[in-house]
This record gives sequence, structure tokens and C-alpha cells, in this order.
Amino acid sequence: MENQIPQTAETAGATAPAAPPEDAPEQAPAAALAPPPAEVKPKRRGFWEWLTRRHALRDARSGLREGRAPHVRELVRRGRAASELADRVFDSYEPLRSGRGKNFAAELYRESIYWSLSALAASEAGSPSFAELWRCALSDDKLKLPSQSETRDELERLFVDGDFRTFAEMSEGDQQRLADELRSLAHSALYVSEPTEHTVRELKFQRLLRLGSFLVLLGVLTGVSIYSVRALSTPVNLAAGKPWKASSIWAECNTMLHTCGTMKTDIFFHTKEDTSPWVEFDLGAPTTFSKVFVKNRTDGAADRAIPLIVEVSPDAKKWKQVARRDAAFNDWTAEFAPQQARYVRLRVDRRTYFHLEAVEIRP
Repeated sequence: MENQIPQTAETAGATAPAAPPEDAPEQAPAAALAPPPAEVKPKRRGFWEWLTRRHALRDARSGLREGRAPHVRELVRRGRAASELADRVFDSYEPLRSGRGKNFAAELYRESIYWSLSALAASEAGSPSFAELWRCALSDDKLKLPSQSETRDELERLFVDGDFRTFAEMSEGDQQRLADELRSLAHSALYVSEPTEHTVRELKFQRLLRLGSFLVLLGVLTGVSIYSVRALSTPVNLAAGKPWKASSIWAECNTMLHTCGTMKTDIFFHTKEDTSPWVEFDLGAPTTFSKVFVKNRTDGAADRAIPLIVEVSPDAKKWKQVARRDAAFNDWTAEFAPQQARYVRLRVDRRTYFHLEAVEIRP
């Protein structure tokens, strides 16, 4: 009889795995086949976060909600309330009807310091003494104390051993001086006792400052852009500010007052009735241009400017005609091949009065 292998708990009901063929490729372990974990890249918050501080404020407020125990938040609230009341007494522009009150401000600041330092100690068992809190603040170097040792010692005595009677019996000058020192100390204690609250306030101020600066900068850039677009869209007038003269003067014209003689009009010159009356512009030096814009008189007698000839000259002696208009017009842009000349003349080729509202010489 063949020998049988007895079954054990390990072999009972188990089937031996089939051996892989000799030429089968070697399989990698399952762990090696798993894809590597995706790399978590930090969020890039960029300019919008810099401007609005949205995520920073959210994180700070989250720490404000979750980072302090309720009894610590209550201690901070008491310290802030006492400091606010003291500030109102200290900065009051209306004096008390019953006399000075700096001693009340000093005692309130002392109380505010106590609550702020208690919040820093964060002790749930009992109430720490003034002396214990002062020693703790000194050992941790948390308070911003005066540099003079005499003043520091005096503040320590007032905080640890003083009370409302101590302040009431001081002179008005000492009350003012010590209340001012205690005020600075109270504000310093509040700052270190509520860092998250101050972070939120600073972030809000930072956001307000940055948004305001951004809006001002945006307004300036918008104004510059509008000015630039208008400047680029406005044709260059080579005749602006240049001297001019007419063949004769029937009346003096003032474009600022919209008058010419006794007439209300926008023309800038008015000749007598001449044979071929003209108006001439001196550009000051040989200049290249290819257009002349003419605005005719719009309040009547526009036909007096017809036929209108545009002429150019290097020396105001020899003239060359470059454009002519025989039809009636309100506005006319005479276009021609680029010319280089110093003088430009507009002339009516008949006997008549001559007047125009504007002339522009363009590159």
C-alpha cells in the first residue's frame, strides 16, 4: 500500500498551487505593480490671493474658531473690554463732572493686564495671583516693558500690590504718567494674548490697503489708457501753434469768444473782398505732409470758399498747387502725394471774401 501523507490543519482543504512553466516571465510583486502615489502639489494662489488675502483670512479665522478654549476666549474678551473702557476714560474730551478720572483708567488697565496674562497662562484650576502672572510674563519675556528699571519696578508694584485706592491717592501728574505706562502695557498684553485676532485684523487691513492701492493704480492706468487712445486717435496737426497771416483783414476774430468783429461766429479770420484772397501758414522749417483738413464756415456764406486751392512753397515766393476743391463743402480733407515744404497756402481762385473755421496740416 502506498504511503499517504496525513492531512493537517494547514493542508486540509488546500490545493497546492500549480508551478509556473519554466519559460514563464518572472512576475513582479503586487506592491511593485501599484502606481506610485500622486505628488500633492501646493496650491498656487498668486496675485488674487495677494490682493484679497482670502485663503489667509480663512485659515486665520479657522484658527480663531478652533485654537482657543472657551474659557480662554472669555478671559481675552474681559481684557479687551477693560482696555476699551479705560481708553474711553483716558481719551475722553469731555471731563467728568465730578473731577479727574485718570485713576479709574489706570485701575481698568491693570484689570485688563490681569485678564490678558490669565489668558496666556490658560489655567483652568483657580485664579492665578497678580504676582504669579507678573513672574510668568517676565520669565517668558512676553510683555513689552519700559527700558528704565525704575519704571519697571514701579509698574510691578502697581500691578502686583496696587489697587484703586493706590491710584486715587496719587497726584494728578503721577496718575497721568502711570496711566499712560499701564495703557501701553495693557495694549501689549492684549496683543500677545490674542495673536490670532490680531492676525485677522492685520490681514483685513492689508487687504483694504492692497485693494485700495490696486483700485487707485487701476484708475490711473485707465486714465492714461484713455488719454493715450485719444491722443493716438487724434490726428497730428502740424499747423498747431504755428504763425499764419491772411491777404487782408476785414475784422479781428477771437475764437475763444466766438466772435469776429460784431458777429457771433467760429471763424478764425475774415478777409476783405479781394481778388484771390488767401490764408498762409509758416511751419517754421521744411516739413513733410500729405493732407490738409479744412473746415468751412458753418453759419453761412460757405460758398465764398469755392473754388479752393491748396498750394505749398519752400520760400513763400514760388508756389505749387497740390489740391483743388470746386464743389461746395463743410469739411474737406485734401489728400496728395507727400510734399516737403515750409509754407502752406489756401487760396480762393476768384474775387470774394474769405473765411474758414479751421485748417489742419497733417503728416
